[in-house]
Amino acid sequence: MTQWHILGAGSVGCLMARLLAEHDISPRLILSSPARRADWQAEQLDYQYQQQRQKVAVQLLCAAELKTPLDHLLICTKTYATELALAPLLPYITPQTTLLLLQNGMGMHEWMMQTFPDNPLILGTISHGAYRTRADHVVHSGWGQCYWGTWQPSTAPQTMTPLLSSAWEAQWCDDMQVRLWHKLAVNSAINPLTVLYNCKNGELLQNAEALALMQTLCTELTAIMHQLAIPLPTDGLWPLVRSIAERTAANISSMRQDVLNNKPTEIDAITGYILRKSQQLGMSCPAHEEVMTRFMGQSGSA
Repeated sequence: MTQWHILGAGSVGCLMARLLAEHDISPRLILSSPARRADWQAEQLDYQYQQQRQKVAVQLLCAAELKTPLDHLLICTKTYATELALAPLLPYITPQTTLLLLQNGMGMHEWMMQTFPDNPLILGTISHGAYRTRADHVVHSGWGQCYWGTWQPSTAPQTMTPLLSSAWEAQWCDDMQVRLWHKLAVNSAINPLTVLYNCKNGELLQNAEALALMQTLCTELTAIMHQLAIPLPTDGLWPLVRSIAERTAANISSMRQDVLNNKPTEIDAITGYILRKSQQLGMSCPAHEEVMTRFMGQSGSA
C-alpha cells in the first residue's frame, strides 16, 4: 500500500491528514523533534468543524525513525523552514518519491525543481481556513478550495485520488502557475493586513482603511500579472480576495498566528516575492512597499 508522509504538522498539515483519513489512509506526520510528541495526547488528531468533532488516527514519527524510502511526501512546512526540515529526509527521498508542496507564498517551487530535478513534483494551493488551539486540535474554520497540479500541464496521477475530494472542493488543474499567482494575491492582500490591523480575516472588510489598502494591493499585483502575461480571474483579483476574506471571515490567518506566537512569518515569500518581481520588471509597488515597511516595524522581524 502506498504510504503518505506529511512534513509539517501545522494547521494545513493536520487538515491534509484529516482528508487522507477519509480514504482509509493512516497519514504519518513527521514531527520536527522527538520532544514534539509530548504536545500530543495520543496518536490521534482532534478535528473540529463548527460544532462537530472527530478523532482521526495518525502516526507520529521523527526523521530518525524512518527506515524505508518515502512514497509520497506532502510538504506543508513554512517556506522559510522547508530546506532545513527536508535535510534529514534526504536519504529517504528517491527519484520515485512523489513530492507535494502545499504552502503559502512563491519561490520554494523553484528551489524544489532545482534540488529534485528527477522527482515528480506536485504543487498545491488551499483556501480552506484552519487554526490549531493545541498541537493535536485543528479547527476547520472556513470552507474553500484545493487545487493541485504540476508546473507544466499534465494529467493527474492515479495516486492523487485521496487528495482530489469533491467534498473538499479539491481538484486537479492544468493551469497551476496561474492558480499559484491567484493564491499569492489572496495571501498578500489578507495575511499581512491581519497583522497590521490585529484582526481576523473578515474584519478587514469592516475597516475602511484596510479595505482601501487591500484594493490597492490587488491593483498593483494586477499590473504585474499583466506584464508577465498571467491570466487574471474572470472578475479580477479584488472579487477573488474579497470572497476568500468572506468565506474565511472567522479565521485567524497563519501569519497572524505566527506573530502572536512569536514565530517567523512567510512575509518574504509573499510580499517580498512580489516586490522582487516588481523590481525585476522595473515597476513600482508603493502599497506593497508600505505593507512591508509597516509589517517589519510592527512585528519586528520577517
